[in-house]
Amino acid sequence: MNATSLTRILSALLLVSAVLHVITAVFGAPEALTLPLIAFGLVYGALGLWVQTGGRLAVIVTVVFTLLGLTLGGMEYLKEPGPVAMLVMFLIDIGVIASGVMFLLKPKTAS
Repeated sequence: MNATSLTRILSALLLVSAVLHVITAVFGAPEALTLPLIAFGLVYGALGLWVQTGGRLAVIVTVVFTLLGLTLGGMEYLKEPGPVAMLVMFLIDIGVIASGVMFLLKPKTAS
């Protein structure tokens, strides 16, 4: 899989995750999670756009931020399980991390 395909996958996953975060915050999350979900949704949306043109730095930031989101969200979910959409978001996070790591492990081509 080439770098362009991986960035497109990353972007699509991040944008879907962004929409799910906001929808979940508005319609199904516990009140204490509303603002964090909206904040993460907005950041994921921005990362989804940035990763298309931002190169390695954008992918590194995306992987780090997604790991943070997965960790914090997972801890909250273990305290108080939320809607099923949160499980879907966790799976998307895993896909983002895997795609990002694949992108970062690809050898740089000479220009």
